[in-house]
Amino acid sequence: MAELVASNKQKQQAFEAQVAILKNERAKLDVEIGKYANSTAELGITIEASSQTPAEQLHARLSRVQQEINELNQQIQEIDSAVAVAARRSPMPKISWRPRIAELTTGGWARPPKRGCHSATERSAIKSDLI
Repeated sequence: MAELVASNKQKQQAFEAQVAILKNERAKLDVEIGKYANSTAELGITIEASSQTPAEQLHARLSRVQQEINELNQQIQEIDSAVAVAARRSPMPKISWRPRIAELTTGGWARPPKRGCHSATERSAIKSDLI
């Protein structure tokens, strides 16, 4: 039993020594952080702790991106409506721009128009627009 008590006492002393070392190290780090904060303040840089965790920051960024996507989709719908109205009012021959718009928005991966969808003149005009 005496050996067990002596062993526990030795472990406790080792633990207390480690805690003292860590407290000393923390004090040194606090001093270094203070020096860094003072030097940045002299340069006109302010350091503020973030009020959000990285997960919260990521969620906020995701929300902003989703909002931007929704706004862009709304703009696309408005443009489609305006193009449809303009196409109905236009005296120009009716040319389908959907394949060209799809190609521009998908980086050239759009399906080619079906055969017979455009006249040869319209196809050559579309090809010249692509070049």
